[in-house]
Amino acid sequence: MRARLLAVASCVLVLVGMVAAPAQAGWTTSTSVVPGRYADAEVFRLPDGRYRMLYGTESEVAADRSGIYASISSDGKTWTPQGRVLAGHLSGPDVVRLPDGGYRLYLNGLAQVTTPTGMTTYAGVISFTSADGASWQVEPGLRVPTSWLAAGERVGFTSTRRLGDGTWLMAYEVDRNGSYARNVPSGLARIWWATSSDGLTFTRRGLAVNPNNSVLLGSARSPEFFGTDLYFHSHTGIFRVTWTGTGFTPSAKLVYAACKDPKKVFPWTPPPADPTLARIGGTVTLFHGDHTRGIFRTAVKADARACFRGFYVPPGQ
Repeated sequence: MRARLLAVASCVLVLVGMVAAPAQAGWTTSTSVVPGRYADAEVFRLPDGRYRMLYGTESEVAADRSGIYASISSDGKTWTPQGRVLAGHLSGPDVVRLPDGGYRLYLNGLAQVTTPTGMTTYAGVISFTSADGASWQVEPGLRVPTSWLAAGERVGFTSTRRLGDGTWLMAYEVDRNGSYARNVPSGLARIWWATSSDGLTFTRRGLAVNPNNSVLLGSARSPEFFGTDLYFHSHTGIFRVTWTGTGFTPSAKLVYAACKDPKKVFPWTPPPADPTLARIGGTVTLFHGDHTRGIFRTAVKADARACFRGFYVPPGQ
């Protein structure tokens, strides 16, 4: 996943009196499905019943190999790589099925669009469309205006869904430098929400997740809608809040924790990150990233209580 997660792995942390709630029963141990320096997966169902996964490259990958890649699967367990589908500094795929067929893909990155006055470069949350979910054409403009950002803020990943009345609901990450407390890893991030009538021009509405508390420690990243639930990751695992129709529930529930490690001062290993969920057959499957190791999957199991043993990356690697 993103290079900023290195900070979680490499910091020595002392958190006095802060105890996270146990993960809810339901997740089995994660298994690798896309190994390598890949992250930020998005999974969607194709008309023929198969599933396509789009995912980005990590920041350490050479520029000539960076971009969005794809794999395909019939069962969600075995994935066949299909290669790179979009080249460039792009990350955080977010796919929505269009009401008249085809798909829209939101990404964070750079795109060049030919306009009547010449070539225009857009940097931020941009979008593409596709008839088949495989070949993508860029759309002009930014989906999250830079005017929504305060000084020092950066827009991050998004998740978007269409509500029953046709409204497009987007959750988007905004991050900046800084720490919640002296012994907490650097990097602050909140999740906001916005709405649109067409999926292109959005109106900012308010905060979806305010992480300024002793559970989220100032960090809420990589939003992912699954039904009315909004999943995201923080320093200690994957959490969720729920859409109420007018906003989001104020308390986040921990659903998949990083395992405690008695060998480290901070009681968790690097957490599972960048969640995406899909219903495959009769099973809800959670896909997530782990820095340098790629994309993992874990499925709901009624009698399981699991935690994720992340991979420790030494400082400077």
